[in-house]
Amino acid sequence: MKKKLEVILIIMILFLVTGCTGKSNVIVKDDGTVIENIEINEENNRILYGNYDVNDSLDLYLKKYLTALKVSKYSFNKYSGKNISGIKIEKKYDNICDYANKTIFSQYLYKTIKCSENDIYYELYNEGAVVQNEFDDYKEMPDVRTLYIKLPVSATEQNADEVDGNTYIWKYDENTKDKNFYLKISKSALEESKKNYIKNQEIKKNRSKIINIGIIVGVILLIACVIFVFYKKYKKNNFDYE
Repeated sequence: MKKKLEVILIIMILFLVTGCTGKSNVIVKDDGTVIENIEINEENNRILYGNYDVNDSLDLYLKKYLTALKVSKYSFNKYSGKNISGIKIEKKYDNICDYANKTIFSQYLYKTIKCSENDIYYELYNEGAVVQNEFDDYKEMPDVRTLYIKLPVSATEQNADEVDGNTYIWKYDENTKDKNFYLKISKSALEESKKNYIKNQEIKKNRSKIINIGIIVGVILLIACVIFVFYKKYKKNNFDYE
């Protein structure tokens, strides 16, 4: 059943991104957790279905696949612009291997993206060739398919098409065939990043506590000053009366 739902979702992605742009942003956070953001967009005049407007057309596309998205635990929303509209899909994972083992979108790039680990490294790599025209009913492939993986540390090894700081970018189009995906990440570097993240969070928390204590003390002092002023005026009035 799960495999069937995955296939349905892949068909949906193929349907939506035919001739459009499909982009997957994978962010490995400082604490080691992963957020996957998938964005599929298209020109409005290509989205329109019958006499429906863009917003209603997107609803029709989504309605057919709500079960698959929910069972796979993806959150999603649609957006419509003046010229470009589409769908954003998001999912969170415990770590990079959890992402590789559970993501559905990667199966739109390769048969499978695997993750193996030992005491020193995480290794992500593809099994099988780049997916090309997997479904007979959907012959056209998207103009651009792009995978972004942003790390909190530098990769130990990688074969990305482009590198922007700690962001690694793989690009695919209808002509991409003999292309492999590989990413190797040091566990110790990720663990150090996580420790620094926890340390910084503790510093922020302690700083917030100090600020809150300072505010409370300041309020108490202000109240004490007001009471003291009124008390002095009260004593002075009593003295003048006598």
